[in-house]
Amino acid sequence: MIETFEIMSILFFILMIYLTFLAYRRGQFTKIHLIFWYGVWIIGIVAIIISNKLNKFLISLNIARVFDLYALLGFIFLLFMVFHLFRVVKNNEKRLENLTREIALKPLKNYENSNFSRLD
Repeated sequence: MIETFEIMSILFFILMIYLTFLAYRRGQFTKIHLIFWYGVWIIGIVAIIISNKLNKFLISLNIARVFDLYALLGFIFLLFMVFHLFRVVKNNEKRLENLTREIALKPLKNYENSNFSRLD
């Protein structure tokens, strides 16, 4: 039997699928992002649906409840996303620094290429 919490969770995942689709339509996500996030939301729905069947498997892993497994997996996923976002931010910082340096040195390059910089 599906409980209220499970129904609310499934509705949340369906909402997230819709919001992911909207982000893709607006051009905020690429197809790879769309597929990745669809996978995450669909795995969440499947996990909610089969949660009662996981109990036998969890006993062998010494995990007391299905919720504990979901909390553990959620924490692992959160750490992965933080690491990924850290890498993206560092990459963007480097690109911004290079762009700023290029813009700052552009007038200097123009001055060196002008006729005024040469003493004839």
